[in-house]
Amino acid sequence: MFFKDTFKRFFDEKLIFIILTISYMAYLLVKLLIEVEGLIFLFYFSISLLTSLIFREACLTDEIYFEDKKKLNKNNILSYILSKNLFAIFLVSMLVILVFLLSFLLKYKIVNIKDFFDIFILILATLASENIILLFYNKPIFTEHPKSMIGDKYIGKGYIKSFLPSFFIDLLITLVFERLSLIYLFIFCYFISIIIFYIRVKNRGVYD
Repeated sequence: MFFKDTFKRFFDEKLIFIILTISYMAYLLVKLLIEVEGLIFLFYFSISLLTSLIFREACLTDEIYFEDKKKLNKNNILSYILSKNLFAIFLVSMLVILVFLLSFLLKYKIVNIKDFFDIFILILATLASENIILLFYNKPIFTEHPKSMIGDKYIGKGYIKSFLPSFFIDLLITLVFERLSLIYLFIFCYFISIIIFYIRVKNRGVYD
């Protein structure tokens, strides 16, 4: 239910944004792979940031946010958070596949299953943090200006402020991901984050 609604509303509201973002990110990531091989950290960090951005947009874009809040109850908390996670995984995975395909066609690098698996683990690690961050930074992102707000500056500052925890945690996750092999820990943290989200939201009714 939540996945289908999110997919429809996200693409209805942000189709041009999605096309432009994916096109630019694909170009940027291919350039990182080809021209800045020694800084693979930037490639991973870009993937992590994009995962956070898509997840938060899918949860907090105003029309999605208020519709979900009407439907969210103690019986469908897991459906809600897993749907949002799945949506982010789907979009980021499509971008990664596109980047790897372009990389292959440009005869720069032949990717294998391990490359996809590593990126998937990074996405899960990022979502683990986002599931927790969402409990504390969950104000809606307005696509239009409510009368009580004062233009773009107010909305822009609020959005940037709410995204700062994601930015710094993504930075930390990427540093750890690049240097250490903690696959099982990342997977464990992901499932723990789902459990924490479920318990917290169930106890409070709906998060706000």
